[in-house]
Amino acid sequence: MRSCLFLLAAALHGAAAGQAQAQATSTYHNPLPVRLANGEPAQNCADPAVLRVPRLAHPTWYMYCPTDPVSRNEKEGDGYRFRFLPVYRSTDLVHWDWVNDSFPDRPAPAAPKSWLWAPEPQYHDGRYWLYYTITDTDDAHSPEPGCDGASSSGVASSATPAGPWQASGRPVVGPR
Repeated sequence: MRSCLFLLAAALHGAAAGQAQAQATSTYHNPLPVRLANGEPAQNCADPAVLRVPRLAHPTWYMYCPTDPVSRNEKEGDGYRFRFLPVYRSTDLVHWDWVNDSFPDRPAPAAPKSWLWAPEPQYHDGRYWLYYTITDTDDAHSPEPGCDGASSSGVASSATPAGPWQASGRPVVGPR
């Protein structure tokens, strides 16, 4: 009887040790590995928003970042290349891979030098909606034409969380 109890205790201890080891390998360290298409680490994604895709058998999340340069190696003219709401995908909330940019350029009603900040993705009635702050709204949608910094909120929709995104072309919440 004692030998059976000893073997049972040894087996339980081994199973618990294996489970602890499996848990230890699933930990992460900041910064999280966010990768661009070429495998290079993304260097910027301040204030991201994350959306879990509903109704998938295997959990998948999408992360949306504000307008920023994501790599010191991406240049445009004399400066860095700014991406408009870059999108990343993960199946474990730790490893993130670049998918695309939400927009190739500033969507209307964004003014030529505005940025898109504070992305907020939503899923509703079978469509994906991406809300964002526009730091300067174009004169056609601003109560004060020529005013720099007339921020507003924009929205775009898509059939998938990766896009392509179609901007509404007008503010959801107008400036001032």
